[in-house]
Amino acid sequence: MADTFKLFVDSHVDGRNIKLTMKGNINKLQFSKVKNFLASQTGLPVREQELSYNGTILDDHMVGDDVGLSAGATMVLKRAPTPRNATTPPRPVRSPTPVRTATPESSHGRSALIHDLETARMHISDLEREIAVQRKLAQEAQSLRQDMQSQKFDYQSSLNGLNAVISELK
Repeated sequence: MADTFKLFVDSHVDGRNIKLTMKGNINKLQFSKVKNFLASQTGLPVREQELSYNGTILDDHMVGDDVGLSAGATMVLKRAPTPRNATTPPRPVRSPTPVRTATPESSHGRSALIHDLETARMHISDLEREIAVQRKLAQEAQSLRQDMQSQKFDYQSSLNGLNAVISELK
């Protein structure tokens, strides 16, 4: 029978203290799963979450054992820093999680490789969404440039017309 343990999340996103009752080995708890659960509870997408424990930011590929997580522990959820506008450079993208080699001696073995693959897929999905946003912003910028050129031409035509009227009045 799997062990049951409780964890808490102090959410700075919505001010709640979220209680998680989990089954399994706390040392193998994947923080990507905690973040997915928190996304459903707070409405904050995983890629916008910054989850930490004892001052350590918890990456998706990490597990409870990586940070000494114990039953009854409290993690902190904050909104990850994001660009405020199009002129702010985007946040650096983390390198994909290195793939671990499965060996008979490895305590993680096949499940670690599967987790690494799932994490890489999440990173690829995040990158694809970011690329789509960047493309849309580039299209909007091009459209604005065209509008400005058109307005500049209209203003120049109006100015030429006014100059012609002033010349006739002299």
